[in-house]
Amino acid sequence: MKRIFGIDIKVMRKLKRPILLVTLIAFVVACQSTISRRLSSVHSTSFYIEEYRSKFPHTNIRVFNHGSLKDFSIDTPVFMTHFPILSDLALKVYQDTSRVRNVEDETTKVLYSIQQEKGHQGILIAGTDDDWVNRIIYYSYELKGKLIGSLTLYEIGGDGGYSTYSSGRFLNDSTYIRESINCGPVNDDLDNIKCDTATFKFLIHQNGRIDTLGR
Repeated sequence: MKRIFGIDIKVMRKLKRPILLVTLIAFVVACQSTISRRLSSVHSTSFYIEEYRSKFPHTNIRVFNHGSLKDFSIDTPVFMTHFPILSDLALKVYQDTSRVRNVEDETTKVLYSIQQEKGHQGILIAGTDDDWVNRIIYYSYELKGKLIGSLTLYEIGGDGGYSTYSSGRFLNDSTYIRESINCGPVNDDLDNIKCDTATFKFLIHQNGRIDTLGR
């Protein structure tokens, strides 16, 4: 059975021309509305650096340690000094509705740096997590805005006898070295603190995929 725009051609022949025209217009408008909603939905969950370029305070940071990060302090929450990731922006950055917040608090992250990468979009976000550790995290996205992966580059802080400090540097455009010190009480004894150290190497591919090369 032949159809035009999803309508049985026999039915179309029985309709008067004005009614047929109105029916076709209504159908086309409905299709355009559906397509627009789908495109809007895809765009609203995709991240594009160009939309927020002016909101990043830094570009292409290569070294991450306590001395080099002058505006990232455990004493002053970064959401008070940089652009917070909330609401629609949070959905684009995290692409996870469970992480979307509309109100600032101590754990609100911020846009921190645009990293110059080829083949994908690379940015840094910064902020404090529920464990009271301040972190700077690399996020990679496809050129079309889909989140690919993330990597913690720097962290400092802790609570309840536990603490961590990770620093590092980019050896080149794709390789990152991170040195980590993690401390905590032995058998819940706060007078007996033990620290472990480790060094990790990561590879950030041009397509944005992140691999651990070893420790």
